[in-house]
Amino acid sequence: MKKVKSFYTKEMVEELRGASPLDLDDANYFADKWQTTVKSIIQKCLHEQITYLPTVHEKHPLTFRPTKLDYIKRIEAIARTGLPGLDRAPVATLKLLSERLARYSGNG
Repeated sequence: MKKVKSFYTKEMVEELRGASPLDLDDANYFADKWQTTVKSIIQKCLHEQITYLPTVHEKHPLTFRPTKLDYIKRIEAIARTGLPGLDRAPVATLKLLSERLARYSGNG
């Protein structure tokens, strides 16, 4: 197997180590400095076992998607009784049923 020469010199790797732990801003800085991609910088850090702190995105409150169980609980709350067998219905049907029940019962 042929060994591929790395774009990164020993000095570059040492500079990355010196900036450890790196985050996205650091990766952007080095990518601009060395005319490479951010992804390449991050992969090099991972390959060389240099600490990279990934960006954690918080879930936006508007991206919440109700689960099948959420729809079942809503339907049963509107109907004020347990309804066996709802768990076998498709999610789209449960969504439509819960919306219609809420509209006609005044709970929506």
